[in-house]
Amino acid sequence: VIRYAFIEHRAEVFDFASIEGNEENNVWLCDCAKVYGHAQVKAGIEEDAIPTIHYSSQVAEYAIVEGNCVLKHHVLVGGNAVVRGGPILLDEHVVIQGESRITGAVIIENHVELTDHAVVEAFDGDTVHVRGPKVINGEERITRTPLAGLL
Repeated sequence: VIRYAFIEHRAEVFDFASIEGNEENNVWLCDCAKVYGHAQVKAGIEEDAIPTIHYSSQVAEYAIVEGNCVLKHHVLVGGNAVVRGGPILLDEHVVIQGESRITGAVIIENHVELTDHAVVEAFDGDTVHVRGPKVINGEERITRTPLAGLL
């Protein structure tokens, strides 16, 4: 299913993937992005709730990306992961998989892997910024920007 989407520059949607924009916001896929398996990419109804997937990023398996989310250079969201923003920016070799979850205003960049049941969540207008290289796994929960060297 593809509704209200802008797909260009060798972007691909295949298998049973679902791309669902709406009358307020489109979904943008470009620059060799791929959405496949049973993955879902959904626009929100709020202002700027436009998911943008590009630069060889992938949303796969049963993952869900929804709202104001930008996946930039070499990002993979897979498994049953949920990325709901935002705004959310994932950039530069980020892997989100398993049952992990990202919500709120979050920036994750530079070789970060989020797996298992890990959660990165921002509250009350705060922005959480996680920079790698890091592996966040198990039941770890991050709700504020980590101090350098603690993670």
